[in-house]
Amino acid sequence: MTIAIQNNLQKLLVAVLFLSFAGCDMFRSDDPQAGTISLEIVNMIDGQELVLDQELYTSSAGHDYSVSLIEYILTNVKLHRADGTVVSLDTAQYCNQEDHDSRHLDSEEIPAGQYDSISFTFGVDGAENVFGSLERTTDFDNMLWPMMAPMGDGTTERYHYMRFEGHYGVDKTFRIHNGPSGGSDYSFDVSLPISMDVDNQDWAIELQMNLEEWLTNPVDWDFDAYGMIMGNQAAQEIVQTNGSSVFSIGSVDEL
Repeated sequence: MTIAIQNNLQKLLVAVLFLSFAGCDMFRSDDPQAGTISLEIVNMIDGQELVLDQELYTSSAGHDYSVSLIEYILTNVKLHRADGTVVSLDTAQYCNQEDHDSRHLDSEEIPAGQYDSISFTFGVDGAENVFGSLERTTDFDNMLWPMMAPMGDGTTERYHYMRFEGHYGVDKTFRIHNGPSGGSDYSFDVSLPISMDVDNQDWAIELQMNLEEWLTNPVDWDFDAYGMIMGNQAAQEIVQTNGSSVFSIGSVDEL
């Protein structure tokens, strides 16, 4: 092989390698890429994850108590970007301490961008709270809230927002059933700050429900003063008011 041919082959090889690398760069996008998000909901009391059926807790009113049931509905779960864009994650999420999967919102793809808050409705707001408006699953159907008389739309069934039950004292039971008592809307909106710059990553948010806050801040809840509260609108207002401090962000992590 002559020197001229060798030189030409070397030049050709260099050209091929250059074009290969250039081609990779040519198809590589510098634009931010979508990522994924998952949401884990953790029920807490006094900074520790809830343990069912063990009398470990003391309320602000001085009652030693245990929790046997906590289940609730979150609706309209959304992420908010700094530019004002709103990304909906889920229309309704049933959560139960006994079912871990119910407290995990599966990973979903979300657009790239800087996110600064997450929001949701605790319960089902008045306009949407008609039985059958949520997916017909056993979990949602079991959250039925019966009405004593038909409402303006002729229906008599709504959804509970929450069932929070347990024991206190020697052998006493408490039941905090939160919902549309008397047809009034006691759901409420929650917005919490986060910091998440999405660009082709997987992200996980831990949302904490701090159950002790239902029993205080600003109103101390005395188990002896309330029995079944489904028909007690004054008690429902207290639950709604105390709910303002129940939720917090535990962590926001890039996976």
